[in-house]
Amino acid sequence: MKANFQTKKEYEGYANITHGGIITTLLDEIIVWACRKKGYEAMTAELKVRFKKAVLVGEEVEITGRVLEKRKGILYCQGEMRNKNGQLVAFAEAKMFLTYGT
Repeated sequence: MKANFQTKKEYEGYANITHGGIITTLLDEIIVWACRKKGYEAMTAELKVRFKKAVLVGEEVEITGRVLEKRKGILYCQGEMRNKNGQLVAFAEAKMFLTYGT
């Protein structure tokens, strides 16, 4: 699953830098949508986010999410956020509790 997003002034944490909570929310959402695209309904059980580079206010980013594997009712997933230059700005690993799906 892939999406583009442009940050706004109201998402600012530090001066001209997008708040980490917004970045975390976007990564969580793209992972949930990646699960749905595969036919799963899932809730986040665990989310680990690593911030690599600041996302400036107004900057457009590309967010991708993918399901890596399913084991015993848990989906193991990843999310990435990259800036327009393709640089990794944030990375997430998630365990998703399967609520419905094959």
